[in-house]
Amino acid sequence: MSATGRTSAADLLARIHLLHAKRELSDAPVLRAVEEAVLERRMLCLDYCDKQGHSTEARLVEPLGFIGSERDWYLVGCCRLRSGVRVFRLDRIGTIEVTAERSPTREPPALGEECLPQQSWWHPAIVG
Repeated sequence: MSATGRTSAADLLARIHLLHAKRELSDAPVLRAVEEAVLERRMLCLDYCDKQGHSTEARLVEPLGFIGSERDWYLVGCCRLRSGVRVFRLDRIGTIEVTAERSPTREPPALGEECLPQQSWWHPAIVG
């Protein structure tokens, strides 16, 4: 593998976190769109319904990576509507589109298991 290939693979690995997942990812269009956006560093435009049932439409998100847990998968991204990092549960994303706009280069979030409880932004309960 070339040096560029190794660097790209290491960068992608830093953007995917698995927290004791036991289920397989489905072949859903939402998952494929998020995967494409993370790999190609493209912006996402999505409709999202939070856990209280409040919906937002055409939300622009800079994808930073995936988080997988035993029960659910999440998109971690910089939300332009909320001007900050947010976590979106994939099964709460309605329509989704990978835009032509390139996502700005950002460092992937540091999500070591020992620091997750201290990272208030990563928890799905605060997605607004």
